Amino acid sequence: MGTIINFIGKITGATKVWEVVDGYKTKIGAISLILSGLAELTQKISTLTDFASVLAFVKGLPLDAGWLALLAGIAALGIGHKLEKAAAVDPVAKP
Repeated sequence: MGTIINFIGKITGATKVWEVVDGYKTKIGAISLILSGLAELTQKISTLTDFASVLAFVKGLPLDAGWLALLAGIAALGIGHKLEKAAAVDPVAKP
């Protein structure tokens, strides 16, 4: 099965694309999450008409899928940055 997948990847060019984005996959995924969360929140904000609807929106914000996607994207970006910093530091030689 792995041979077929590798063959299809080479024919379609997916393997080349995967190699090009190597090192940027976490950033691409995090930015995608942030943008999709912002899009969903913007869509919901555009429908707010009065103070009662704003209050209901704010009360439901902690469980809103758009808000959670936004926070998950920010968290993924932060974790990816920490991993890059940890990989860049040379390990201390043990005596």
